[in-house]
Amino acid sequence: MNVFKQLYTSIYSPKTISTFRFQGIGKTILYVFILSLLSTIPTGYHFSTGLSEGIKGFDQTLQNELPDFIIEDGLLSADTEKPIEIKVDDFIIILDESGAFGVEEIEAKQNAIGILSDRFVFSANGQAQSYEYSLLNMSITKQDLTEITSQFNQLLPIVLTILFVVMYLFGELS
Repeated sequence: MNVFKQLYTSIYSPKTISTFRFQGIGKTILYVFILSLLSTIPTGYHFSTGLSEGIKGFDQTLQNELPDFIIEDGLLSADTEKPIEIKVDDFIIILDESGAFGVEEIEAKQNAIGILSDRFVFSANGQAQSYEYSLLNMSITKQDLTEITSQFNQLLPIVLTILFVVMYLFGELS
């Protein structure tokens, strides 16, 4: 029986699935690989659309709604008097020069990016990652960050392809 016919038959006939044990090992391994590929496609699609929409939303917000800022000598300098909190769909972007926000507050927002006075915080599903500006050893402006996101946006198809292959391989190993 053809491997694709086996996939179709396995949806509705447990008795036919039991006869698959009599076929060769190569066909069985191919069946498992194709089944893993089919199970990886929805996860890869959801992940890639979420990542690309998030990057696109961050880029638009960065260009249109955030004031000019510069990160120099490990500290943020911005043209604001109070923290700016912008909500884009289910994502929040915070620019805070004053130090009112901390890592815990960004983590509590669930899905947020915090450009804080001394660190960059990225929170996804309540898990926060924090990076201090002092690790950069250079200055970054709003325009530099805009260029970086546009370059990453151009590399996104390659990055997503690599991530999809990695997800497929980990699906095979589990």
